[in-house]
Amino acid sequence: MEGAYRIVLADDHAAIRQSVRIILRREGDLSVVGKAGDGLELLDRLAKITPDLVILDVSMPRLGGIECIPRIKAIQPDTKVLVLTIHRERAYL
Repeated sequence: MEGAYRIVLADDHAAIRQSVRIILRREGDLSVVGKAGDGLELLDRLAKITPDLVILDVSMPRLGGIECIPRIKAIQPDTKVLVLTIHRERAYL
């Protein structure tokens, strides 16, 4: 989809990634161009593609979302990051 806003989904739950993808697919100008199940997989994807936005889960195996953010910005400084979490603890906010 030419001119679409390019998004990478990073969450360790495949059902969450699929649900978010379905929601985003309803918008004609949004395109999911990658997905990752953990932080290291995400960083590997970002070495190969340049999204406009990463939708990032806080809690993932191998490398969590919070730890990913500075690494994302180091390799893709113009990429926006939207963090999603089910955690209610103030420490995560």
